[in-house]
Amino acid sequence: MRKKSDRSIADIAAALGISASTVSRALRQLPSISGKTTRMVLAEAQRQGYFIHERKNVVIVRSDAPMGWYDASILNPLCTRMSRDNITWEIVNSQNFSLIPERLVHGIISLDFRDRRSLNLAHNFNLPLVAINEAPCISEKAYAVHSDAVHGMTMAMNHLKNLGHKKVLFLYQNSETFCSCARLNAFRSISRTIGSGVWQAEALRINKDTAEGLLARVAAAKDGGFTALIVEGESAGVAACNHLVSAGYRIPEDFSLLCWETPGISDLIMPGITTVEQDFTALAERAMDIMEALWKDDEAPFSVTVPYLFHQRDSTAAVH
Repeated sequence: MRKKSDRSIADIAAALGISASTVSRALRQLPSISGKTTRMVLAEAQRQGYFIHERKNVVIVRSDAPMGWYDASILNPLCTRMSRDNITWEIVNSQNFSLIPERLVHGIISLDFRDRRSLNLAHNFNLPLVAINEAPCISEKAYAVHSDAVHGMTMAMNHLKNLGHKKVLFLYQNSETFCSCARLNAFRSISRTIGSGVWQAEALRINKDTAEGLLARVAAAKDGGFTALIVEGESAGVAACNHLVSAGYRIPEDFSLLCWETPGISDLIMPGITTVEQDFTALAERAMDIMEALWKDDEAPFSVTVPYLFHQRDSTAAVH
């Protein structure tokens, strides 16, 4: 909570009709003050934007879906950074948002990019808010840190171009989330400027129920002279590789395959998949840099892009 120059404990006390000493004790969450009063004071302090100069506590908002590899990949460096900086944290989703006004909270880190929940968080809580992999500029209260889709796609396409590929098929899961949309737009933009021949973007949702659709599309691509596939989405890339190998396609002899990294999986399956990878440590570091700058009332960038990492493995090879 950021302290405004015209806000004080007296303002909170006046708004609630209680004494300033009660407000002071409630803000410190002393046991002499009832839980009801403490929650009331914290909610009013949050509404007024009053900043409490104590050990910081951050709420991390994740999606309502079961915990998966993405959550683990970003939570690990995020919590490591907060531990290093003596910051406490709590992890919530939409089922327990009511905890936020009941706690002494100093900021929110949102990981819930799927549902644009950062917009609701910005509207409902007067707290510093940093959203990871969410569309920038959704609210003047929401700061954004996201992977640089243009950088990642440029590395992927230049890698295939340097291997001699001239027809590359791009398969993506959807264009609903910010990341997927940004990757598709990056592919279309770079395809017009990379100058290595004919490029084509195709849409296909990759999951366990669409193996037939994937294989039909890939068979048509092979007949059309395509020699490489870029599959958007971390889980989609692993699924596509499994479907292709099970159907008898040889990778990279029949197709070079380039995907997004699924940590701990992409490098272990056969063949190891050439990937671009979100730099989760850098995403976490930049998010906390912004949060700590906001606590100090320092200038902070409203939107930050983080470069991708690149891993060359056995799934891509030169065209013969």
